[in-house]
Amino acid sequence: MTTPLRYGVIGLGQIVEAEHLPVLNTLSDVKVVAAAEARADRYTTAEQILGHPLDRYDDYHDLLARNDLDAVLVATPNDSHASITRAALAAGKHVFLEKPMATTLQDAWSLVEAQRGSGLAVQVGYVFRYSHLFRRCHELIQDGAIGTPQIAWCHEFRRAMPGQWRYRLGASGGAFVEKNCHHFDLFNWLLGQNVSRAVAFGGQAQLTSGTTTTDILGNTLTIEESEIPDNANIALEFAEGARATLLISFFASFRHRLELGVFGDQGLIVVHEDRREIELQRGDGPSERFSALHPEGIDEPVHHGSVEQHRDFVRAVRGEKEVYCDLLMGYAGLLPAFMAERSLKSGSVVDRWALEAEIS
Repeated sequence: MTTPLRYGVIGLGQIVEAEHLPVLNTLSDVKVVAAAEARADRYTTAEQILGHPLDRYDDYHDLLARNDLDAVLVATPNDSHASITRAALAAGKHVFLEKPMATTLQDAWSLVEAQRGSGLAVQVGYVFRYSHLFRRCHELIQDGAIGTPQIAWCHEFRRAMPGQWRYRLGASGGAFVEKNCHHFDLFNWLLGQNVSRAVAFGGQAQLTSGTTTTDILGNTLTIEESEIPDNANIALEFAEGARATLLISFFASFRHRLELGVFGDQGLIVVHEDRREIELQRGDGPSERFSALHPEGIDEPVHHGSVEQHRDFVRAVRGEKEVYCDLLMGYAGLLPAFMAERSLKSGSVVDRWALEAEIS
């Protein structure tokens, strides 16, 4: 029988409680044994989910100093991701790192350099890469169902993000970094190209400082101070000629709706994420519609792909495969977000190469 991997968790916030711990608790070859969290009340909930007590640490450095941990899950507010991950790598730990990997381009690249040659697995939490829905979409595109991809688009309309820290630029990195790195990663993956230019338009239509609203978890939220847009339109141009647009809003009257499309020279594919459905138009033939559910019938918590991403990480830690969504993919998904943030602030088109030259 395989000895379970021993995990430490740094940060016991909402996404850990709702998604990561319930998933990890279903994996027979993983045991979460320790956690570092500033709020003592969160340990009680975590231990109830896991069904056993945790070794508790006020300082994550003390957790990382343990020599009996195989891996750590880092799921703290965004501005601490880079420093904690660097410390984990220095301590010889494999890392599952929630997105975004950093709140600055410099810090993001520093993680790529810190991991290089270490022999340690670092996986970034771009969960849609592991979703059977989006993997089926990717397979269809790779199989030539729509010819050569030329244009992609994504619309996400949803209620407000939870937590005050997400509305502060310093803590979150901005809305595009915190939330929309998921969508930019999907563009990179499905188009198979590299972003070259970006322009963003956005503002605050409703979620200004002091506004009371209902967040996506259904809780009442009074925004203390907002430094981020509540709606935006972002246009991307890719070096190989493709183009993509992202429309977002955080003040929908309904909970959530996400649609993504990729148009090629021989067809169109549209993913309706909320109902887990793919619509495929091949040439001028009839439109096809089909579901892409988890083949084991698993109702994955919060995000589609939440189970598969942890299974994949376990295999990487055990040396059975390479990390699929690695730090280079994490960086590539963040790059358009940083470009869009710069464009929104400057009011101009942002060139990738000029932005990257600032950290070279």
